[in-house]
Amino acid sequence: MPKRARAPEIANAVRDSMLDAATAVFARKGYAAATMKEIAAEAGYTAPAFYNYFEGKEQLFEALLGRTFEEIIATLVEPEPGPRGFARRLEALMRRQFALADVRTDTFRVLMSAQVTPESDSTAGTGALRPEPEGYRRLMGLLTAWFAEAAGGVRIGKLEARDAAMIYMAVIQAFHAQWMAERPPGRFVDRVGLVLDVVLHGLGGGNARGAARARGQASRPRAKVGASSRLVSERRAGSRPSRRSKG
Repeated sequence: MPKRARAPEIANAVRDSMLDAATAVFARKGYAAATMKEIAAEAGYTAPAFYNYFEGKEQLFEALLGRTFEEIIATLVEPEPGPRGFARRLEALMRRQFALADVRTDTFRVLMSAQVTPESDSTAGTGALRPEPEGYRRLMGLLTAWFAEAAGGVRIGKLEARDAAMIYMAVIQAFHAQWMAERPPGRFVDRVGLVLDVVLHGLGGGNARGAARARGQASRPRAKVGASSRLVSERRAGSRPSRRSKG
């Protein structure tokens, strides 16, 4: 009985090790040039044993993509007790997601390279696959729900939760793509302060002073970071957005 109970855990561990091996080979040689024999050897298995888990490279790639989406979705689960206030919760979410990007650097590099090449090796002979639209839609749906809950069900500035989630995803993807292309020293998670400032304040806040201000305010209790957070706080209290008096 204990052996039967452990069987799924062992199978999942083996499967994960095979996905890690596939990631390493894809990153080193590219999807088109990689062979199942090389991937099996990287994982420490024979090719026939490997085929017990995956039918071929396409299924391997789809499983790798699916695992990545699930890991990103897992970052939406907040620890308890967690930070309070929209800006601080957003910063904590960024830290979890950027830390994942650091851990899965090779995975993201493989997936990003696949997005700019033809769709499948069966039709184009290049070995790249199209991104999984269903997984992306599910991720964006859950991210939208996270934004709506974190903002207390009200607009974030002038944005609905769905629009805010789309802008957030676009900004972090742009910064991540730049970081992956330039390969600077350090970790991607070290850029949380800058990216947080751009998300909360827009392009006008994306400078050294704005980033420092965002980091400082995010560390203080009940801080109102940026126009979006101020509007969220005021609408929760049932008051109108404050206006500065002239003169």
